[in-house]
Amino acid sequence: MSKRDNHWYLLEATMKAFRGVYKPRFGVTILSVGFALAMLVGFETGVLASMPVWLLPLIVAVAIFGSAFFRRGAARASYVRGLQAPEPGPLVASVDKTLAAARALPDHDAYLAQSRAVAYVLYGRGDEAMRALAAVDWNAKAPIIQAIGVSAEGLVALFCRRDAARALELCRQARALASVSGVVPGASQTARYHGVCVGVCEAVAGSITTDPRKALEEAAAEVKYPSLQLFACFGLALVREQEGNQAGARALRDYIAAMAPHAAPLRLTPAELSSGPPVGASGGSTDESSSVAAVLAAGPPPSAATVVPGAARRGATKAALRLVGLWGVLIIAFLVVWSFMSAGKR
Repeated sequence: MSKRDNHWYLLEATMKAFRGVYKPRFGVTILSVGFALAMLVGFETGVLASMPVWLLPLIVAVAIFGSAFFRRGAARASYVRGLQAPEPGPLVASVDKTLAAARALPDHDAYLAQSRAVAYVLYGRGDEAMRALAAVDWNAKAPIIQAIGVSAEGLVALFCRRDAARALELCRQARALASVSGVVPGASQTARYHGVCVGVCEAVAGSITTDPRKALEEAAAEVKYPSLQLFACFGLALVREQEGNQAGARALRDYIAAMAPHAAPLRLTPAELSSGPPVGASGGSTDESSSVAAVLAAGPPPSAATVVPGAARRGATKAALRLVGLWGVLIIAFLVVWSFMSAGKR
């Protein structure tokens, strides 16, 4: 059931994203009008008359992808700078700033809560991580979104509560919730993320399996997602140590120390991660009934029981109809303009 619900959710999110691209915005409108005027002036003055037909689309594509690449690089650099701070405040501020530009993203609140929670986990702040997660109504989310909340709680259980067995249980539950077909765009990255979470827990238990190990190796070499890379390097270092490859493990630990010098949980041993939280530590044990897993286990309130399951399907259908209607209007407008231009040439 989770896989089918996830597919409907992803379809709805895609339709909403396409609809959002064509939704008029003041800044985009101004830029579009300015670009059109510049092109008109260029052609009227003859400046662009000799330009090859293929050059203009190439320039536009380079500008779009270059801008996206720059923003992604800037977000990563900001996150890495936040990791250098002795307290989690700058890292959380970096997360807030990066995701503020993606408020239109479906389930933005869930992604923000998960990202904040991970930032707190890196500093061992379990209580703050759980409070961040508790701000979201997880029962109203699709299973694939619920999964990021459960996995974040699994990381709290491992690195803050130091309950490795519970952490493994939660991360496996999250992986099951996030199940999607392998042909869905982004499926491999989703599987890698949850594979890393499971892999770290299995590495702590000393019983790493094939797929999570592969996820650890791939994520450890991927620099685009610093937090995931850190967890992957930590899990892989444990695997290397268990295999007797001390040099390989030391290189990974040195990398972690350089990137996140104040991430104390990433210096713990498997024995420490199974020992329970130290006395007086912030382990995230407050208000246990509001944990993501507990909320999902309780289920949605009766009034929402018949609404939530079909919400994604209805949303996807509505968004698709609006998108088709918008394209229809654009095509008709294009044909009208084309007919007027053709009439003017005769």
